[in-house]
Amino acid sequence: MPITGGVFFDNPPGWYESGNIWPTAMWPYLVGGLQVLPPIFTQPPVPAQAYVGRSTLGDVFSEASLLLNDVNNTIYTAAALLGYSKKAFLELEMELLNYGLPVTLQIDAPQTIVAGQQSYNSPPDMFRPIKMEERPAGSADSALYSQMEEKSFEPNVTKTESLRFWTWRLEGIRFVGANTDRQVRLYYYNLFKDLMALGDAIPVTMAKGFLAARAAALAAMYITENTTRAAALNDDAQGQLDKLTNLTIRGRQHIATRRRPYRAYKIRGW
Repeated sequence: MPITGGVFFDNPPGWYESGNIWPTAMWPYLVGGLQVLPPIFTQPPVPAQAYVGRSTLGDVFSEASLLLNDVNNTIYTAAALLGYSKKAFLELEMELLNYGLPVTLQIDAPQTIVAGQQSYNSPPDMFRPIKMEERPAGSADSALYSQMEEKSFEPNVTKTESLRFWTWRLEGIRFVGANTDRQVRLYYYNLFKDLMALGDAIPVTMAKGFLAARAAALAAMYITENTTRAAALNDDAQGQLDKLTNLTIRGRQHIATRRRPYRAYKIRGW
């Protein structure tokens, strides 16, 4: 029977199995598998909502249309915004690669380089290699790797049991080769997958603001040739980019930073 000031109800099926718990203040009200709640606790916890920093291409479209005051896409069509959003995404990718931010860092699965082999099968998403390590092929997972030395060109040296050197030349990783099979691990800067569908996730947290403002600026500049609105939107995009890169860099270096002005990119074609 209910207690004055509270209500009885059963938890939804699977509620506890999903990791839900009641606040400590409510424990005295637990009675025989039913919940006897004080007035301020009359409903189960609300399911967690999607994190605001996680966005899709569709979210970028919606915000860009809002910034352009064209939510029905009467002037700025979805097809046009797709092209400009992809251009803005490429610009963001180059900016992140320029600073070597964590979202661009990747480690390839170890590869076996057989005796005499002089090239590496690079992953398709690699932009540039960072460093390489090696150890004897067939080593235990706990075995340590040895750092390899990067060279501008393959050195003219005699092969040994180790690879020792690597070069990045003609868009490929090359070795002198070794007399034994080696296991190699590659660290590299990775490229993002292209954005195509509205449901495609943006791989960079909190990037929607920059992408929407930059895509809207491009549309204002090249579709309606509204230079005043384009300039304002570019300023908005710069502010969003500053916050995004500064927060990431501060998290790694624990120091304040200043970015170069967004308008400076106009020298390079923006």
